[in-house]
Amino acid sequence: MEEVSRTFTIDLRRLGALRELDRRGSLARTAEAMHLTPSAVSQQLAALSRELGVPLIERQGRGVRLTGQARVVLQHADAIAAQLERARSELAAWGEGRRGAITIGSFSSAISGLLPTALRRLSAAHPDLKATPNR
Repeated sequence: MEEVSRTFTIDLRRLGALRELDRRGSLARTAEAMHLTPSAVSQQLAALSRELGVPLIERQGRGVRLTGQARVVLQHADAIAAQLERARSELAAWGEGRRGAITIGSFSSAISGLLPTALRRLSAAHPDLKATPNR
């Protein structure tokens, strides 16, 4: 295998195949879970191995086992999956109006009596919304 590149990219679907293989223990069960053929899973893992420049699986009898490098990748894969889930959740909250930013602008004479109460209520009802002054 070649040296690990400083600019490598990881295909998340391929990373998912590695995570499934770790969970399921065999290419056949991984393929079934992913609705793919064992050959397709094997190809995905080979491509991920090339992307990373390290061996991820090795033959063991009629099956395969994960390498030490695969275990390192899996530690990071769990963190990546968790971060992506947080991003998905935040995007969903944004789309539902529970998260985001609002900008408030007005004449000082018109807003001075209304703004403090309105911002307190808004903050209590939607703590993830951030109000910023219009400058």
